[in-house]
Amino acid sequence: MLIDTPSRADTWRPPRNPSHRNTTASRRWPRFGWSRRTREPGSTREGRWLVGYGVAGVSYPFYQVPCQARASVRGDGSAYVRSAATDIGTGTYTVMTQLAAELLGFDIGRVRFDLADSDTPCAPQAGGSGLTGSPGNAVHAACRRLIQEFLEVGLVGVAAAIGNAVFHATGRRIRSLPITIDQLLL
Repeated sequence: MLIDTPSRADTWRPPRNPSHRNTTASRRWPRFGWSRRTREPGSTREGRWLVGYGVAGVSYPFYQVPCQARASVRGDGSAYVRSAATDIGTGTYTVMTQLAAELLGFDIGRVRFDLADSDTPCAPQAGGSGLTGSPGNAVHAACRRLIQEFLEVGLVGVAAAIGNAVFHATGRRIRSLPITIDQLLL
């Protein structure tokens, strides 16, 4: 029996009311002869073998903790993406490199993903099946920001893009161009 989760698996929670599971399961029971079963344990045999029917349910608690990543393009045109996450052999390097390459439209050989450097943005520990989801979303966001920054430079020009970056970093809006170091140090 398969119970499909909604399309937003990150918001799905197992039903608290067991009758929901029974309602869902009861629609599928006729497929394997549930109504024809003998209710007395150990009463159904095929030759020497005991035959039984059973139903089980399980859910695995998904978790996702805050995580950050940083993405940049180097002078040689390759991408460099990093986070403080660690890899205990679960494939984080591979998955994040593939994800960044796809999001940025780069050949996978032109993307470097680094982990476990405390100078990089925060990330959760490895384990519990949550690591790929956390930095995966962070890498996605970092790559989107990088693309938006490139688009901004192309649309408004370098000086305005720098002014915008100064505003986001300091909260100060500098409207006179060119931007000088004196204006930044005020």
